[in-house]
Amino acid sequence: MTNITNKTNLTNSFLSLLEYYPSPVWVRNTKGKYLWVNEGFLNFFNVTQDQVINKSNEDFFPQDITDKCYQSEQQVLEKRHPITFYFDEKKYRATVYKTPIFNENNEIEALAALMTDLTPVLEIETKLNSTKCFYQSILANMGEALLFINAKGEFEVVNKKGEEFFDKLGFYGSRTFDSWYEFFLKNYDKETGKVYTNDNSIMLKALQGEESLNEEITMITKNGSKITFRASAIPFKDKSSDSPLGVIMTVTDITNEKHMLKSIEDKKMLIEQRNEELHHFAHCAAHDLQDPLRNISLAASMMEANLHEQNYDEISVLLKRLLKTASYGSSLVKNLLDYSSANQEIQLEEICLKDIIDHNIDILSGTIAQADANVIYDNLPNVLGNSQQLKIVFQNLISNALHYKNKKLSPPIITISATKKDSFWEISVQDNGSGIAEQYHEIVFHPFKRLIADVNNRSSGLGLSICRRVIEQHGGKIWLETKSKPGACFKFLLQPF
Repeated sequence: MTNITNKTNLTNSFLSLLEYYPSPVWVRNTKGKYLWVNEGFLNFFNVTQDQVINKSNEDFFPQDITDKCYQSEQQVLEKRHPITFYFDEKKYRATVYKTPIFNENNEIEALAALMTDLTPVLEIETKLNSTKCFYQSILANMGEALLFINAKGEFEVVNKKGEEFFDKLGFYGSRTFDSWYEFFLKNYDKETGKVYTNDNSIMLKALQGEESLNEEITMITKNGSKITFRASAIPFKDKSSDSPLGVIMTVTDITNEKHMLKSIEDKKMLIEQRNEELHHFAHCAAHDLQDPLRNISLAASMMEANLHEQNYDEISVLLKRLLKTASYGSSLVKNLLDYSSANQEIQLEEICLKDIIDHNIDILSGTIAQADANVIYDNLPNVLGNSQQLKIVFQNLISNALHYKNKKLSPPIITISATKKDSFWEISVQDNGSGIAEQYHEIVFHPFKRLIADVNNRSSGLGLSICRRVIEQHGGKIWLETKSKPGACFKFLLQPF
């Protein structure tokens, strides 16, 4: 221990007490020279007695620390009473208590100082801040909304997804449970059939200590659409008292998931329907193909018999029947090929519907002229489609309108028009023919279904089935308008280009 002047009021016994005090303690004279330091000082600053005693701060401390020490000591000398000041550096933090030492004449002859090392506190704070930043980053970027509602009913924590969730719904009220619950009761989708009351509110139950997991809820957003989400509310409890301190709530938007599941279910039903149709198609196709072949075979046999008898008039009648049957068989085979191609993947491009109609009118010009019919169309849009397939659709619909004309109404009038409906063009093909009874509006689209048996002019029964397949391949749907008098009105949806 280094002795200091006998004029000080400090005794050697008191210095002995501070010698092994773990924190740095020192005494300096009024000129800034170190008179005494303890082991804690030497260990903390990693210096020796020889480097410190009778030396100034400038001899072994950085300039910034030296300046701070000088300023604080000047305050002690000027005010003649103790002061406390702080070191708050990047590497360490400390509190320093400095007091004047008076002689018998009440003059300051030295200053004593005791330093408390707060570096461990700084390290803890740094770790806590790092941990806080880590969890804040996780909360901010997690894929689901997270909300913490404290025991007072205040939304204390709302992460980024939570803010997006509130914004999507249009909830801009005060961040309290009462405000949210009032908003929720007005905006949840009541068409789901579930009625939310205090008894089944997952947040209220959680505030009372009851856990609720994976509750599916549908709400109306601020733009009028529906959003379905899966919510869980878990009580956050005090471990000592087991009383709820608040509620942790997670919200996951599953709207797309629900739509995907619905789409998968629809596709599954469509596949089942298509398999059933395929089975029916194969049966009917075999039956309908056998019919013309049987008639051709029968006509040929009868012609052979009449050749022996040289009955040429009967042979002429049989020959006409044979040619007509062969023509029907050829038409049936063509329609079977069209039906098959309607199931294949097609290339879509910009199509001018006016050009499609012009082409069909040219192909059917003879039939149109024979029926003295009039096809009216104007202002038809460009759509996303396949030219060849759409030609088949309009050819079938125009041919049907000509074939099933109302003989009491002359001449036949076919009107083709387009109306914009949401994100589609709704195309209408209206005729003034005999019409189709409402109970047959779905049946007519089934393969090989013929509502009128015409032995003189048989159809394949595939025309409207082909139309449906083509329109579905284009991402639309086709149907018969229920309130269409007189005649029939076919409507279908096509995507705009």
